Amino acid sequence: MKEEIKKVGMLLSLVLLMISLASATICNMQTIIIYGNVYQEGTSNPVADATVIATCTHYGVNSTHTGTSTSDGRYRILFDKRKCDYGDKVVVNSVKYGTSSGNAG
Repeated sequence: MKEEIKKVGMLLSLVLLMISLASATICNMQTIIIYGNVYQEGTSNPVADATVIATCTHYGVNSTHTGTSTSDGRYRILFDKRKCDYGDKVVVNSVKYGTSSGNAG
């Protein structure tokens, strides 16, 4: 059993993650929501429990927040509108098993 888990872990460590383009939505005019999905590279297979890091550049100042993808690969990260606003540059990266991938929007 441990051998199988180790093999699966090693296999998953080779899988590169892809993140759908980050999307921003205004919520209550005070919060910006960055959301998307984490997939295995080249597939539509969702990746659960990936650490997702979003960095927003607002008036030249970077603000970073993190989240975790759900069992269906979805993530949602909230920013205070004073630190990230609609139209700002957002870069999103994900990490799982030491492998990372990212996208900007």
